[in-house]
Amino acid sequence: MSIGDDAEAVLHRIAPQSRLASLVAKFLPYLLIAILGGVLIWWLFIRPAQLAREGEQAKMDSAIQSGATKAATGALKIAVDVQGQRAAIDAQTRSNQDAILSAAGAGAPVDPAVYSALHDALCLRAAYQSEPDCAAMRAIGRGIGPATADAGSGAAVDTGDR
Repeated sequence: MSIGDDAEAVLHRIAPQSRLASLVAKFLPYLLIAILGGVLIWWLFIRPAQLAREGEQAKMDSAIQSGATKAATGALKIAVDVQGQRAAIDAQTRSNQDAILSAAGAGAPVDPAVYSALHDALCLRAAYQSEPDCAAMRAIGRGIGPATADAGSGAAVDTGDR
């Protein structure tokens, strides 16, 4: 036995905790090497893969943001176009109304049969489908032309002359 071994044996008898300290001192270099090896593996292999994934995600996020910007620009253009079309329709409607009201004979009374036929024809157009006075006509399935006779069977008779 050497002096170092004798000193260690005496130390173990005096303080049993020293045995734990000596075990830790023997295994500490191996533990530090293992930790350093783990850090090196992470630094050389895992971290670059994480950085590559983060870079790809940043590219995808940029592409998504660019697409959203283009979509918003397109939607804004469509909204502006629709507003312009509405304004043009309103201007045309006002022009038509002015032309009708200022035409010769505009103040003359209209034959009720002509007015009824005009009303029924307008109610068939998609633009007037939501008008309240056209709802009753749609409910009964009325069309243009003379009404066909109904024998009370509840079924409509189609004469084919429409």
